[in-house]
Amino acid sequence: MTLLLASDGSEGALKAARWIMEHFGPEHWQVTVASVSRTPTVMGSPTFATLPSYADTIEDAAVQEARQACEQTMTVLEGWHVDCTVLTGPSIADALIGYVRSHPVDAIVVGRRSHSLSRHLLGSISSELASHSPIPVWVIP
Repeated sequence: MTLLLASDGSEGALKAARWIMEHFGPEHWQVTVASVSRTPTVMGSPTFATLPSYADTIEDAAVQEARQACEQTMTVLEGWHVDCTVLTGPSIADALIGYVRSHPVDAIVVGRRSHSLSRHLLGSISSELASHSPIPVWVIP
């Protein structure tokens, strides 16, 4: 059985990883930690925004940040069979749901953040996941 743990590297994501360890056993479950690198929106004049080197630099930095979040979360799940995947897309929820639709995953686990703006955004993500996911979604407070 496979769990998809959505992670941005925040304390909420790490708490969700610890929750998995407390409620599931590594002998029957594997975890895929997914971090989403949102497709960057480049601000500025159309000429500047379309410079390939500038856009590539921003995208590379976003992917690297997502990879670091994934790797940080994996350290919490020591002793488990854990894979790390970096997804890309304009919407975090859409990227996660797209992954679920094309991979054998049994449930999504996502943590909540405590910052007001971040909480609102993650609340929107967890709401969207719960509304559109074809599999169960656990939101860990």
